[in-house]
Amino acid sequence: MKYFNLRTASWIKQIQILLNFAILLVVSSAFLYATTYICSSGIQRQFIEQLSVIPYNPTTRFLSVTSLYLVLICLIRFPMFDSLKQQNAWFFWLECFVCLAIVMLTNGSYNGILLLALSEQLFYSKRIKNWAYIIVIYLALFFLTNFSVVSLFVPMTSIETYVSFLPHMTQRMILMQKYMFELLNFVLFGVYALCLLLTKEKEREETEKELKRLEQVNVQLGHYVTLSQKMAEDNERKRISREIHDTLGHALTGILAGVDACQVLIDLDIEKTKKQLAVVSDVVRQGIKDVRGALNKMRPGALEENPLKESLAKMIHEFEEISNIEILFYYEWEKADFDKASEDIIYRIVQESITNALRHGKATKVEVNLFDDAYKYIITIQDNGPGCEEIKYGFGLKQMQERVAILNGTVQFYGDNGFLTVVEIRKVGNL
Repeated sequence: MKYFNLRTASWIKQIQILLNFAILLVVSSAFLYATTYICSSGIQRQFIEQLSVIPYNPTTRFLSVTSLYLVLICLIRFPMFDSLKQQNAWFFWLECFVCLAIVMLTNGSYNGILLLALSEQLFYSKRIKNWAYIIVIYLALFFLTNFSVVSLFVPMTSIETYVSFLPHMTQRMILMQKYMFELLNFVLFGVYALCLLLTKEKEREETEKELKRLEQVNVQLGHYVTLSQKMAEDNERKRISREIHDTLGHALTGILAGVDACQVLIDLDIEKTKKQLAVVSDVVRQGIKDVRGALNKMRPGALEENPLKESLAKMIHEFEEISNIEILFYYEWEKADFDKASEDIIYRIVQESITNALRHGKATKVEVNLFDDAYKYIITIQDNGPGCEEIKYGFGLKQMQERVAILNGTVQFYGDNGFLTVVEIRKVGNL
């Protein structure tokens, strides 16, 4: 079955075109040769007595049949007509009309040429279910154009009458050629139709498979969309949790330290206590502003107004104002060029580390260093707290690891001498 394809059908069609041309040459030449033989043999009177109508000029018949067949070949073979065949059904009936004209010129002696037009229409028919209607129409035309039927309505002389005046051997040779070619034409048409049928059926099956595959892809895409939405929701929850942890954690830690200081000062110096409460009030306002910014996917308030260095310095000053902690700040990243998202992450890392030193480490001194190495940027944050033998990764440290990973960096924590955080960020272009 693998040989029954469009390529095979195309070859068969070329053979059909040549075969039909050969049959028409045999038929039209038979009319011409028989007429010439009758005239040269002096048996015109006997021939005319057999006729019911004045015979058509055989030379004109030969040239007309040949010319019309060349027109039919042009309609079939020229690529410029392919678009017309796909868009207009009338084009096929034009081919059919040419075939009918050839049949009439041959006195109904050969109507197998209609199979050539039928092959064309089946090839360009988009639906196999239309084949039945097309074949029925052409079978009706095939029956009605037979000499036995046409001669009932239109007086004409059959090719057998012409050939019967030729020598016996010549007569047999002409008729044998005609009948063999006609039989071969029927066989070729059957094989051609089978090739088209199998090819279109295979295309239909492949189309169904492709549709099923697309349905599966659509289902998978639906699952992917659902999964993507779920991941987006999870990421949003993490972002909100992280931002609230950073903003509220930072603010509440500062408020707690400030309130503790007020409790100590209130009995000793009321004016200092008022100043301390004013600082606490500023921290609360800044915390509220940062919470609003986090919920609206905005940057930390300090970074909205200042560069990274000034923002870090402002945050460190606030910590020192509301607590008894001393923070040493060293910054040599003047040539660093970070985007806004990276600056946000660095700001949050430093903020989280200082908050942890104050909340958990009970530290009184913190060193924040931002070094510029040849191949990387380094952040070290060291406090003088008691440290810890075993580091427990809570929400803050996990969030810090996730943030550093976004920067394609690494973070290490050490608790043997106070608490030390070391962040390394590779410079762009350095692997």
